[in-house]
Amino acid sequence: MMKKYTILLLLPLLLIACTKEKTLDSAVEPSTSIKDKPQSTNSHVEEFFMKDGSIAHFQGDGNEYATYTLRTEWLDDRHVNVYEDNGGVVMLRSYRLGTDKIELLQEKPSDVEGTATTLQAIQNMKPLRTYLEFPLAEGATFDAWTVTATDADLETPLQPFRHVVIIERSFNDGALSRVYFAAGFGEVKREYIANEDGHEFKVTSVITQIE
Repeated sequence: MMKKYTILLLLPLLLIACTKEKTLDSAVEPSTSIKDKPQSTNSHVEEFFMKDGSIAHFQGDGNEYATYTLRTEWLDDRHVNVYEDNGGVVMLRSYRLGTDKIELLQEKPSDVEGTATTLQAIQNMKPLRTYLEFPLAEGATFDAWTVTATDADLETPLQPFRHVVIIERSFNDGALSRVYFAAGFGEVKREYIANEDGHEFKVTSVITQIE
């Protein structure tokens, strides 16, 4: 039970969005049917969030909560809400985009009384933590995370990606959390790897479809 609860808490860690010094390109442009994001001077930063109104589907393996959808809602060019629905709870995460970092403003179930969803309600919030720091470079660290790649290739059911950014976090018990990002899409894969009774235990979530 404790292992299952730990995985449920770790899977949504997200962290999402940024670039190295030059623009990172995905293999294929996102669907043109998705509404454009607001224009922003933070062009490199916003490339790692999906477009306004998009719904991304992730297929999971290894845990019942590893399959989920992400819905992106742009409030302006600096504030983004991301709703994650894993079938058990809809988690809301709100972000503020800066010139050198992305900050997580809130992280809570979307149906909790008093949860802020509008720009007016969240724009003056104090951040909970730094989500990503720029520029991303291999070996760079922020909070408990380390950038392990900025030019990786990744095959997914949706499409192949290139110039993928990978960040990792290790835990005291030896477990490892890994997140993959592609420019124009944001997060495209998650991995959680642990050792359970001498055997590797892995939970993965990978992007399969975008509405």
